[in-house]
Amino acid sequence: MSRFTVSATQSPAADVVRELSLRLPATERLMLIGAEARDIIHHLRGHTFSYVASSDVDIVVALGDWTQYTTLTAAYTRLGDTQYRFRVSGYPVDIIPFGDIEEPSGRLTHPQRNDEFDVFGMSAVHFAADQLSFGAGMDCLIPTPQGYASLKLKAWVDRSAWGEYKDGLDIGLALFWHLNDDAFGAALWDSDPAVVQECGFDIDLACAMKLGMLIGSTLGPKDAAVLHEFLSDSSLELLARYLVPAYIPALQRLGEIPRRLELLRALRNGL
Repeated sequence: MSRFTVSATQSPAADVVRELSLRLPATERLMLIGAEARDIIHHLRGHTFSYVASSDVDIVVALGDWTQYTTLTAAYTRLGDTQYRFRVSGYPVDIIPFGDIEEPSGRLTHPQRNDEFDVFGMSAVHFAADQLSFGAGMDCLIPTPQGYASLKLKAWVDRSAWGEYKDGLDIGLALFWHLNDDAFGAALWDSDPAVVQECGFDIDLACAMKLGMLIGSTLGPKDAAVLHEFLSDSSLELLARYLVPAYIPALQRLGEIPRRLELLRALRNGL
């Protein structure tokens, strides 16, 4: 587990973490996900180019039952009809429970809703997460880059089924982080020569496959196999079209659609 520090002035999540920490002292149970997690990971990996801005904050919290969730959220105004979104410290915040509250594993059913909410892989990503501090006792967890990628791949599977493709950008960024990391690629020649050879000595494909392997080791064999099955050829072909928005020149590093599809297949093969 790594530990990172980010200035509280750089992220609205700092105010949210401070507020929720008052009601949930065991802050190691809080994990930042979504756009704010993406932005912080992007910054920590040394990148400064911009993409899509968002004022939303997504927090997941390990809880044992719905009574604990009600106690945690009782002081906040609920927004919309999802039962999970609240206004916290002036920001719209999705507060998603997971852990023992899941039934069955990977799924939530809110007492006031009949439909299920997906938290696939959340416990595994939380277990492997890094520590994040905003200073002054404002601490939480943040997914590793591969943990973030695993959540976004599952989100793509779910949301693309009803025509929502926004997760493509996030997966594109996760691929970019690893392909653009010279140390990550160079290390494969020593740590994973078989991967490099399997990919025909194409180091970008090897990086994509290694990312898939890291995702698989984060999720564990059972959920990695489930994700592999979800990522069908047709799903990857569609994802390749939405991986690189035209307004982000840096992501052209991933190439045209045929090349993106090669990278995505290599990632899937690594799971």
